[in-house]
Amino acid sequence: MDPKENLFDTFRTGEVDATDLSQIALFHFHSAGDVSPAEVVFGGGADHENYALKFVYKKQRLAKILAGPSLTPQDITAIRSKVDLEIRQPVAVKIATQVLFTHPPVRSCFRYGDIFQNSPHPGRVSARQRALWWKSLPCPVQVSSEFGSVALLVSA
Repeated sequence: MDPKENLFDTFRTGEVDATDLSQIALFHFHSAGDVSPAEVVFGGGADHENYALKFVYKKQRLAKILAGPSLTPQDITAIRSKVDLEIRQPVAVKIATQVLFTHPPVRSCFRYGDIFQNSPHPGRVSARQRALWWKSLPCPVQVSSEFGSVALLVSA
């Protein structure tokens, strides 16, 4: 493989999310590492010189996918078939719910697109319940599974 060959179109990057593509590459090569803040290599050793794929990011978006010295045609075929399968399968969106506690009461709902929403506690809260919750009120927060990084921020 030519180390400078750009596989951006080969892996149908315009049709699949860059995060999903990096997960596919990670599962296929079983290793990844940051070479710089804008470059990630897959299938490489500790020296980062004998890698299979390199993802190059510009302005926090995937800009190039470069073939590395250890990339084989079988690797390209395997990753391409996994990408094709990812595109064909419908994505099931799951909603995760966490209950956060706030001192001021949440009186209305707030929704940020399809990413997350919070709402006031659905029922009445007795004085005894508030005492058990250290005078805090529960506030359910729901996060879509499509935005996993937001879910990590909410649960942290």
